[in-house]
Amino acid sequence: MQLLAFDDISVITDSGERRGSIINGIAKQGDIRDGKVTLYVQSNYFHESDSLMINIGAVQAVPKGEDFIEVDFATKEVLTKPDFFDWAISVTSNHVSVAVNKWDNGDRLLRLFDGVKEDGTTLEFEGYTISRDEEYVIETAQFEEYDGKAKIYFSYYFNPIGKNIELNIPLQ
Repeated sequence: MQLLAFDDISVITDSGERRGSIINGIAKQGDIRDGKVTLYVQSNYFHESDSLMINIGAVQAVPKGEDFIEVDFATKEVLTKPDFFDWAISVTSNHVSVAVNKWDNGDRLLRLFDGVKEDGTTLEFEGYTISRDEEYVIETAQFEEYDGKAKIYFSYYFNPIGKNIELNIPLQ
């Protein structure tokens, strides 16, 4: 499985104090696809704890090799997409839009920030817009002008492979 995201991470001290994920600001560093990511919580200070409990609300993942949409910006068409990905996708000269049913993805965004050209170089990300109505969240990612094929990776898909995971870390 390709891990995409960790939902609702918190750290609980031995005294029961809970430190949640950062809500407004940088919550992680690194790329989970590279196998190394640093996740941040609200505070980096834990006074005299003998242990910490890490709680992960859910781990989201999809089968390896099925975490992207392949598009052709020249012909403005979707070339491949995962079988489970049944939402409407549209392609323009440098935009990819996906209309996601709100209840299909837990009202979470796909986060289409990463693109790779067919020669393996990075497709530069330039911006992102979101619109909503009663039924859909429409995410549109804008990339550099490019007249070729590219893989657009998504960073979230609601498919929990584990829920309410607790890891106890002794500190002494």
